[in-house]
Amino acid sequence: MSEFNKALGGRLREVRKGLGLSLQAVQEKSDGQWKAVVVGSYERGDRGLTMIRLAALARFYGVGVAELIPELRADAKPVRLVLNVDRVRQLTQEQAQPVRQHVETVLHRRGGTSTLLEMRAADLDVLASANNTTGAQLLNQLADWGCCARA
Repeated sequence: MSEFNKALGGRLREVRKGLGLSLQAVQEKSDGQWKAVVVGSYERGDRGLTMIRLAALARFYGVGVAELIPELRADAKPVRLVLNVDRVRQLTQEQAQPVRQHVETVLHRRGGTSTLLEMRAADLDVLASANNTTGAQLLNQLADWGCCARA
């Protein structure tokens, strides 16, 4: 269970940071419902979460519970990219249009309304090709635009 708590905590931290929130900001934004010290203990894996609390935290972060559950399989490939959908939607650069369009398409296909979107390797390849660039260059551009929650 401890290994799971640590993996879950790491995922919680990634999502929180991807939303641009500090622990203190979580406490303030939640009007004290989520204490910084408690969320920090979840993130370190020092404290376990019930499914009810996990679902409540997922709602607070604006993501599905499944997005918070870590992948524990030894053969699992690491996630290549997680985009902050709200930040992608705010992009005004003409060159960002293919990214915005692809993100909306992927969200629609997955039936998601999340604020974070995990991009699969194939998605990254399509985006890089549509932008006449390499995957690494596209990751750098997305990071420059502030759209990467995790790379």
